[in-house]
Amino acid sequence: MTGNLTKDPEMSVTTKTNTAVAHFTAACNGNDETVFMYCKALGKNAENIGKFFKKGRGIVIAGELSQYADKEGKTHTYVLVQNWDFVNEGRGNKPATEPNTNQADTGEESPY
Repeated sequence: MTGNLTKDPEMSVTTKTNTAVAHFTAACNGNDETVFMYCKALGKNAENIGKFFKKGRGIVIAGELSQYADKEGKTHTYVLVQNWDFVNEGRGNKPATEPNTNQADTGEESPY
């Protein structure tokens, strides 16, 4: 999936394992409509997304769809980011370090 962040990633740390977590939404252009994908990254993936990405920046994401039920029982779907990359923005921008495309941790807290 390729999209642009709709706002800066929301960063946090899990309480049990002290694992970095990044929550963000990517706007993806589909057939005549924009789809908003909610995403969660963990560990080094989260740290690097928080470091390199801000509102409006393009990102390529590979991951698995996952779901959780909120307190009211409503089901929510999100992408658990396993790999990511920069979108070629045509400005010659290079990251200060290479992105971490290792598989994400599984985490133990609320998925989103």
